[in-house]
Amino acid sequence: MKNEDYLYKNNKIIKAKYDLTTIQNRVYQYILFKMQQNSKDAPAGIYEAYIHYSELKEIIKNRNEQTIANIKNLLTVLRKGTIYIEKHEKTGYKKWHEYSFISGYDYDEETQMFRIEASATIYNLLKNYMEGGYTPINIVIFLSLSNSNAQRIYELLRLWTRPNQEKIIEYTVDDLKMYMELENKYKRYPDFNRRVLKPAVKELNEKAKLEIEIEEIKSGRKVVSLRFKVKDKDKKIKDKQNKDKELPKPPVDNENNDIKDDYYIPPELRLDSSSINHFKAKYKDFDFRSPLIQNFLFEAEAITLSKDNAESIYYKNFNYFTTILDSKLIEYKHNLFSSLNEDNNYDDDFAMNIRFGNDEDY
Repeated sequence: MKNEDYLYKNNKIIKAKYDLTTIQNRVYQYILFKMQQNSKDAPAGIYEAYIHYSELKEIIKNRNEQTIANIKNLLTVLRKGTIYIEKHEKTGYKKWHEYSFISGYDYDEETQMFRIEASATIYNLLKNYMEGGYTPINIVIFLSLSNSNAQRIYELLRLWTRPNQEKIIEYTVDDLKMYMELENKYKRYPDFNRRVLKPAVKELNEKAKLEIEIEEIKSGRKVVSLRFKVKDKDKKIKDKQNKDKELPKPPVDNENNDIKDDYYIPPELRLDSSSINHFKAKYKDFDFRSPLIQNFLFEAEAITLSKDNAESIYYKNFNYFTTILDSKLIEYKHNLFSSLNEDNNYDDDFAMNIRFGNDEDY
């Protein structure tokens, strides 16, 4: 994951009503992120994403929750759980519609890949996020949050903020409780403030690139609204999603002018010509002359081709291929960094800056 990775979230999903634990919400947001990434290349009628077991382990973080069995249980909770999305009826009234977070999943023991399906409604809100307004959610920040209430408040504030600007955002206490599915909890405002609001805002000030101050608005002696003074310190971003409406052909990244002219792709790799530029842009920092890195490359190729009985890597299976390759590189990184930390006491920030060059670099 890169610090500039964003989930472009349709505002209807942000203003939905739901209640998930911190780990459940991390996994769900990552599912949405992966589905949105894959949506440009997916054939019509396919509402799914492939996520490797190693990716989910990194997101979950809690070792006790990282087993295959526990992840399956978590996905079952998402399949059975309910997210309420508000829709405007033709009569002018608003109505809450019920959906499952995901519609189904399966797990391939050989490849360690989870295939996760979404409902057409949720998937289309992700794919067509620009219709009706959207909010860029920094997925790295979201996944770093350890408080489920901080996760929800982060989204509800980002709905209105702009980078490097101060914004006054007001929510009624009742509306906040509604969005967070807390209507039947914390009847007294002091309890809501102590158990929900203060811990969430404290974590957001520490981790979320936000500066937040709160003013309580009262009616008589009762706090009825909360006025958030927010400075958003996240950088200004450019929307890189859905620029080419002619897809599903993988996009050619013309902005990566730093790709070397002698960039090496093993000639044995069965990569369709339409995917070569996309491959170069995605893996421009990798040296595929390295026998070790080549081994990961050809393993990912073999799994992809055998899955669909295909003869080459092309636009329909390109995302699946890169997901498998990424998972192998991530696992290798993790093992390498663990070894470095144990042997040399390097910290994670140092390790993350190591680039995959020739084997002799290690």
